[in-house]
Amino acid sequence: MFAPAYLVARFLWIPLLACWAAAKGAPRRATLWLPISVALAASVWELMIPASANIRIDLLLVAPLLMFADGLGAILLAVSIRKAPSAAARGAMATAAVICAAACAFFVVAYFLSTKRSEDQYREFVDGSRYWFEAAFSDDASQRAAFGDLEGTRWAGYYVAEPPDPVHRHLIVNRDGDFFVFGPDFREVRGRAAPDAANEAVLAGHILQYGARVGEVAVRDLGGGRASARIADLGTPHDVAFTKRPPPRFPAAVPTAGTVTFKGVFSGADTTNEHLFVTQMWLWEAEGKMWGALLRQGFPRGKDMESVGQRFMDVKCADAACTSMQVKVQDDAAFTFEWDGPDRLIQKHGYQGRDVVLERGEVIPGFLYDRAPLATPEANRKWLRSLHPLILWKAP
Repeated sequence: MFAPAYLVARFLWIPLLACWAAAKGAPRRATLWLPISVALAASVWELMIPASANIRIDLLLVAPLLMFADGLGAILLAVSIRKAPSAAARGAMATAAVICAAACAFFVVAYFLSTKRSEDQYREFVDGSRYWFEAAFSDDASQRAAFGDLEGTRWAGYYVAEPPDPVHRHLIVNRDGDFFVFGPDFREVRGRAAPDAANEAVLAGHILQYGARVGEVAVRDLGGGRASARIADLGTPHDVAFTKRPPPRFPAAVPTAGTVTFKGVFSGADTTNEHLFVTQMWLWEAEGKMWGALLRQGFPRGKDMESVGQRFMDVKCADAACTSMQVKVQDDAAFTFEWDGPDRLIQKHGYQGRDVVLERGEVIPGFLYDRAPLATPEANRKWLRSLHPLILWKAP
């Protein structure tokens, strides 16, 4: 709602300029130039500076100036209406006052609703990060799927920051040197590390994001279940003391009146010499309706890459027996999968003219969508919408 309010306020100079012309001879007519000039300046600013570069200035400076100019202009115009020399001038002044007041009110409401929406989205993000963390530690199988083997080397295991750290709270290191760091809001950074050739007690590696190195981590084994870690996330080194603990457990609640059924996860990959194009689908069903999550993403072979292509999807069956189903994700055309038995789905001519074949099971593990609650469709969909796991995977 903020975007349309901002757009309206920037172009108020057009109707206000007309009111200025119609209010000829009215005292304090020049008051109209306050909102007119600010709106004109905002319009010129938007034309000169790309939106991606000025969003903070828009929110913190330009938008408040527009609100102030419109609100003050409405007040000054309202107290000047009676002194206008003619009915036409009074009408123009009154119209201008109403326009300014309405724009200011629209802006205030838009700010309030946009702020609330932003807070709701942040809470949903934090909830989704916590959902994945708790699902990963719901049992031994989930932990292994999410993090790999947490035994076998001097560094492998689950650690908590002691004393508690305001930035990094949890550290997980697996046998292969993959590490996972979680903050208090369960925001995750992850990467790969290897023993340091210069110091056998140190495991050193890089934080990876979208296949690129964006930071460094060095974990030093201090013995006795203690470790220290230097984490340079976003370029700022941060030293944290960790203590090894038994992994936590957050058992999934047993549904008392669950109506949702998990139909399974199905996946497949189309290969070239350089890439794998992975399609992976999770399906749930309740009361004759189906929905789920879908991953469609290409991966360069032999290179670490995060899986970020998963999206929430709606499913419509083509007939009562659901021999085929239409899958729809946001901002994409619908496509059809046909069942070829209970464990196999086929999309005709789905990838570069070839059939996409999905079979029961996962090509890429660790998403944990299959741990979604089965109590009600609403609870299941909320959990899925909130969950946005980033899976670091290397295509073979």
